[in-house]
Amino acid sequence: MLTLSDGERELKGMERRSIPSLSLLTSPGCKVVLHPPLICRKGVFLLNSLNIQVLGGDDPDLMETGRPLTVMARLLKREIPKKRYFSHLNSCLDEMMDEDQMVREFEEMDEQFDPADFEPLPSTTVSPMISPTVPTPTPRPPPRSIHSSSTPVTPIQTSSPLINTQSTSSTMRSLHISTPPSMDREVKREIKVEEVIDIDDDSIPSTSTGITKEEGKSGEDEVDESDPFVIAYRSLRLVTLAEAATHSKFQTGGTKRKIEAFVDEFEEALRIVDNLWTMKVQLKDESSDGVECIVHSSVLEKLIGLTVEEANAIKSSTDIERKQEGARRLASTEEILNRLDLIWTIEFFPAKSKVTPIVRDVQTLAEILNAFD
Repeated sequence: MLTLSDGERELKGMERRSIPSLSLLTSPGCKVVLHPPLICRKGVFLLNSLNIQVLGGDDPDLMETGRPLTVMARLLKREIPKKRYFSHLNSCLDEMMDEDQMVREFEEMDEQFDPADFEPLPSTTVSPMISPTVPTPTPRPPPRSIHSSSTPVTPIQTSSPLINTQSTSSTMRSLHISTPPSMDREVKREIKVEEVIDIDDDSIPSTSTGITKEEGKSGEDEVDESDPFVIAYRSLRLVTLAEAATHSKFQTGGTKRKIEAFVDEFEEALRIVDNLWTMKVQLKDESSDGVECIVHSSVLEKLIGLTVEEANAIKSSTDIERKQEGARRLASTEEILNRLDLIWTIEFFPAKSKVTPIVRDVQTLAEILNAFD
């Protein structure tokens, strides 16, 4: 269940079918785009991968209170452990301190460096241009774009022409000794910082419309036309309330239509009139703002499970349990009619006659498709 808002109103959203781009890792405040046609029942959008597109992003205020961990902790009435959170920060601080400590250790190693501790090197001719003093570390250059990442590597190349040797092997070993270690490490450290800082924001992949549309066409949303339930559903020939009202303009008598709708409001409560059950409801679907209908007595009798005579007998009875059972049956009728998976068989009359449509039957979609057989 999601909460959707355009800044003025808030509505609920329910994932009717699988949406790969939405998960518990989706940040609160994430921007989405809703594509028609949309089904909204009692203020709840029925969402699938075809009518919603995730753009991404978040909201700092909602991130503090709307993260899944925060919501779960609030529902469970538990506090989020702070020790683990601060230990994570301390570990990050230790890693930063370890890097500085490593540099200091390298500098101490440079001061204690003694060439006599290593094996003797072959005699080579070294250019007198090499300075025995250790150069001072150069200041860190300002951040540059990613296309100039080759610039910090140039100091390594400057050390090669300082050495003039006779053999290849002695050149490599002389290069290792003559080049100050602190200079190499300083260059490597600068390169590492450059690689971290010079990352361009444009290189971060963003969610595109094409990816969402391809996910919407995944196999989960494809309908198998050979499935028996799909065939049975197609054979119902369901219409909308608007289509039924349009067809009634061209008919001479009452015509029954099967419509998938829901009760928006109970216009008249359940009661007994002229020894018949009667109730008036307002039905609604995605095509109409509301159509007033009368529920036939036979439909109400089937839902309640009591005839009018039996209800009058219970009303005049002195048995308390029997009266309570009758009251529960009457209350359950409205609960049944509030379901969202009902198929209504409604008899419409010519539009000019201004006769209120009559509900002749009510069944759930599972009952009509015989899903339990």
